Amino acid sequence: MPRPADPRPAAPRDPRRTERGVALVVVLWTLVMLSMLTIGFSLSSRTEARVAANGAEEIRLRALLHGGIELAVLGLGTAEDNRGWRADDTPYPAEIGDDRIIVRIRDEAGRVDLNRADEETLTRLITVVLGTPEAAPRLVTAILRRRGGAQAAPGQPAGGDANGQNGNRPPPAARAAAAPDPDKPDELARPFQSAEELRTIPGISRTLADALMPLVTVLSPAGGINPFAADPLVLQALPGVTRAQAEAVVRARQQRPAPTPERLAALLPPDVGKLLRPAPGPVYSVSVEAATARGARGRVEAVIWVAADGQSFYRILDWREAGFGRRVGEDPA
Repeated sequence: MPRPADPRPAAPRDPRRTERGVALVVVLWTLVMLSMLTIGFSLSSRTEARVAANGAEEIRLRALLHGGIELAVLGLGTAEDNRGWRADDTPYPAEIGDDRIIVRIRDEAGRVDLNRADEETLTRLITVVLGTPEAAPRLVTAILRRRGGAQAAPGQPAGGDANGQNGNRPPPAARAAAAPDPDKPDELARPFQSAEELRTIPGISRTLADALMPLVTVLSPAGGINPFAADPLVLQALPGVTRAQAEAVVRARQQRPAPTPERLAALLPPDVGKLLRPAPGPVYSVSVEAATARGARGRVEAVIWVAADGQSFYRILDWREAGFGRRVGEDPA
């Protein structure tokens, strides 16, 4: 049986209870918004702190790289008293506080100049690198055609005296050459501006170009090879030089006190002496690897000109950075 309806009127709703409910919802939403703002501010502050820390590490890393260049110049300046650094790619580690760097120096006169070398020298170099003479003549012909002759003007003219020393006038800084127009054959033949251009030569694979690039240059101040800085493969590109003779030169130049140029020349065939340079520099490639105590790493490849009198300091001709960040490349330690 259905229950009869309550004849009493419903009690009126208390407006104060409704207001308290609305106020509670507003408070809860306010707390939620404040929490979101706090979290966002915390994340933003943390991100900004991380960015600031990374910026400080990058500044520190760049200072280490520049310091490595300064150390290289200092090491070259003391070469004559047998305490100096060799410009033959020997690694020289150094610690600055808890940070570490490794410096390598290479005299550009210890490489084969792509724009100065004659056909025979280029042929011998490619033969030594490939281990076979079959492809060398064809590749050398492509190189000569590309540079515009059997012995084109250097891509980076340096002038100087008979020994290639340039006094206190550095060579002009490297300038990026405009891309040649394939529809204009006269623009396709021009001196090499960098060793990397070997990769553009028809027939030269990337593997071969990568093997040749450490052995060649476009910055040699004059003809001739510096036997104190040349790679054994470069020495073998000289006429009549065997692998055993090249290795004997490398062993001899590592001795202290350093041997005289005449002693090194005596280890090679008699006719090679006229192809050697008696003086080093003044253009050097410097590689610096750096690692900070917090793990940031970087590397720079620079080309510098050092004044002949050692009093005009040096000038940076080229600067290429690579490997900036954390855990990039090998540990310099």
